[in-house]
Amino acid sequence: RARLVLSILVFGTCIGFYLLFNLPYIDDWSRTGEVLTGRFPDNPIEGVLNSEQPGFDGLVFLALPNCPYCFLAYPNLETLRKRVPDLDVVVFVSAVDTAGVGFFKEHVGESDIPVHLISDREEATSLSNGKFPTFLYFKEGRVVYRWSNNQFGYPALDWVEHRLN
Repeated sequence: RARLVLSILVFGTCIGFYLLFNLPYIDDWSRTGEVLTGRFPDNPIEGVLNSEQPGFDGLVFLALPNCPYCFLAYPNLETLRKRVPDLDVVVFVSAVDTAGVGFFKEHVGESDIPVHLISDREEATSLSNGKFPTFLYFKEGRVVYRWSNNQFGYPALDWVEHRLN
């Protein structure tokens, strides 16, 4: 019996030391975000989506062309798109001109997710709250919810999936 207790104690101590030096990234399990309904009337993203993709309900990824965190977060969109093929997903790159969009496309690789330019940097910064990348949930012609990259963990991905049903 003492051997069992000692084994459990040694095993627990090993796990404890592992977690002490390799903390799980807590925001991977986060869904906190911010409700935006009505806060950004007539923003350029809503204008583009309502004119070019009427009926768009889904996820908007707001990025900068040379943002390493944007490149790292982009695969989440691809994963979500594979899990939910009916999900509308679009990328908006905040840049001065289309060269920024081209640079972003080069770094994320081949994809069927549409990428648009948002040239109004002040509006992009306001929509993203100055944090890039930002994920926006778009429903019924409006931006209704926002997550910055460190808030868009697996529960947020699940929340987006289930909002579609």
